[in-house]
Amino acid sequence: MTGATRIGLWIVVLGAAAWPILAAGMPPGADSLNHLARAVILHRLPDDTILQGFYAPAWAVLPNLAFDAVVIPALHFLSPHAAGKAFYLLSMLLMFAGTAALRRHIFGHAGSAPMLVILVLYNAPLAIGLVNFYFGLGALMLALAIWMRHADWSPIAQATTVSISAAVLFLTHMMIAGCFLAAIAAIRLEQHLSDRRRLAAIDWINVLPLLVVASLWSLVPAAAHGTETAFGGLRGRFEVLISPVLSFSDFDPVLAAVLAALLIWLFTSRRIRLKPPLRLCIIGLIAVSLLVPVKLFGVWLTHVRLPVLAALLLIAAVDVRIPEVRLRYFLIMALVVFSVIKLERAAAAIAGCDQRRQEIAAAFRPLAPGTRLLPIWDEAASPGVCLNADYWHMPAAAVIEGRAFTPLLFTSMQPLRFQAAYGGLMQGVAQPVGPAIFSIGESTLGEARFKKRVAENWRRDFDVVVWLHPGLPPPAPTTPMHLIVGGSFFTLFRIEPMP
Repeated sequence: MTGATRIGLWIVVLGAAAWPILAAGMPPGADSLNHLARAVILHRLPDDTILQGFYAPAWAVLPNLAFDAVVIPALHFLSPHAAGKAFYLLSMLLMFAGTAALRRHIFGHAGSAPMLVILVLYNAPLAIGLVNFYFGLGALMLALAIWMRHADWSPIAQATTVSISAAVLFLTHMMIAGCFLAAIAAIRLEQHLSDRRRLAAIDWINVLPLLVVASLWSLVPAAAHGTETAFGGLRGRFEVLISPVLSFSDFDPVLAAVLAALLIWLFTSRRIRLKPPLRLCIIGLIAVSLLVPVKLFGVWLTHVRLPVLAALLLIAAVDVRIPEVRLRYFLIMALVVFSVIKLERAAAAIAGCDQRRQEIAAAFRPLAPGTRLLPIWDEAASPGVCLNADYWHMPAAAVIEGRAFTPLLFTSMQPLRFQAAYGGLMQGVAQPVGPAIFSIGESTLGEARFKKRVAENWRRDFDVVVWLHPGLPPPAPTTPMHLIVGGSFFTLFRIEPMP
């Protein structure tokens, strides 16, 4: 393949990868609007007296600052939604670049294999909106490539480089920093086992990066999301297996099954193999992925993260040896077809939910600046084209569009907090309350302190109810609420102030 052909092919691949995001009006991901609203608040807060009445900055050493570090500066010259989409496109570019850099070090050239990253770009972390982890995937790949490229440096120089990389990755996302250090340890162990060398001095000096990360962690404020851990059932293990291609479309299980069967056949027939020094790292990562709980120390959806990293490392380290020309061309065409179908399905899933976001955002625009919103989620609702969390975070669009207040913004381990008057509304895991909060003062969703505050003071703390009821008929207005506007899946009610 000539250089010009390869460049042209890369342009096509990158354009196709970006298409589902560029075609949408808002950045994808269930949690993304929540993160974007926080970035918009922090960008506008110094000059906006309305926002200052609700929110305050809470900058600290935090292990998840990638989104804020990229998007807040971008808001100086991009609209909020354009900045959010640019963040995702940059994250994708880092994944391509990191995979190519690793392959270049391992094989001496990157080749065309990094284009296979397009198969796993639209994955569970993106669909859920785990923005900092998603960005960190490509950053980790690049950091590994830089470390491996300079393996001949002195022990002190390597330890310093790894420490700086680990510190940056920690501020990107804590799990990413942990995976980076674990990958280096696995690579070192594989090298030691392969040539039976005694551990070199550099292996001991690399304790320094671990100390750096531990020191940073000691500076992180205590999390508010608790310490509960739940392994989850069979559904959780199934999500682990398909998470690299999981964008919550019907095609995801089919693609995962076909790719898994293809890999098993190619490995057992010895047409592909893993190239050192990433073999032990990938095998260990896959084994650990199967054991990660669905909820770990209060953090949900930890189980769908590591398999995506394992898939990227697999693409970087796979050595393809298929002598049969026809089989080689057949596999290439099959992967192209699967990539096109995957992108089309991902685009359809993003567009379907984006349409609903656009609808509710249009309903928020006429509201006065500073409107205080109370999101209500009807537990009998059927989410349809979106995830439950997609709906829960849609009121954040009112913050972006009209400087509103919603109690569902992320504040645990985030550089944002509520002002003292609304401090009792902060939750470790942002969840709305159900309609029963109005009648019996209770809800199956929401944290205890939050539910108690809403039940006792909802007429004082809020101006508008955002009743989310996808798949259900709209609720009838009851005193002291008055209908403002209804949509296909939501109804806005004005709350009559307390006398």
